[in-house]
Amino acid sequence: MKTLSSRSGAGYRTKCMTRSRAMSFASAISANRRFILVGIFESMRTQDPERRWFVSFRPSRTDTMLKILKEHCATADQRAADQYENYIVCRDPSGLYFHLFNILNGETYECTLGHSCDCMQALNRTNGTSAYCKHDGVTRLHLRLGLVGEFEEPTPPCDREGRVLVDPTTGEVLDPESAGDLAVYAPSREPAPTCTDRSPERRYQAEPRDHSYLWPE
Repeated sequence: MKTLSSRSGAGYRTKCMTRSRAMSFASAISANRRFILVGIFESMRTQDPERRWFVSFRPSRTDTMLKILKEHCATADQRAADQYENYIVCRDPSGLYFHLFNILNGETYECTLGHSCDCMQALNRTNGTSAYCKHDGVTRLHLRLGLVGEFEEPTPPCDREGRVLVDPTTGEVLDPESAGDLAVYAPSREPAPTCTDRSPERRYQAEPRDHSYLWPE
């Protein structure tokens, strides 16, 4: 069957078998030039004390490996399309990754688009490869539909004229109602440029495959 591993990449693996049969199959598959990196591994999950060995190997052709990766991504995209409504997605304040919350089972995940996720499938299978898990697809769908929650900087307390009071010694923002006589007004700053077009395509400029997204200038 086809498999994907964060350590060995895209390839194939057999079901569990006896050690002698695994060695025999590995010897035969190693003689075939269509396959490389043949290895025998012991399963830690099987309950059968005898049939606990499996053989893993990879195709030698790059296009075959890419086909396996594309099939995995297509499956992840389909699962994301079926389940995206079960998630709440928020961008982290750092802007480097996203938080996902599954409203059905309460699980949370941290996903960096196109790079990594901390779910078990990504940790064991997709991280370090060009494939991705369904949480990556869910995040991209939420971005495309404008459903991602953004973190906003808290508004500092200010007086009736909208001016902010700070401590001249520490620079700490003070509450106008309790500020002392020594408090001074913080220097005004030009407002940060904003994007008037709030559509997801304009804000993130997301490409469907390379997951690159840029804030508009």
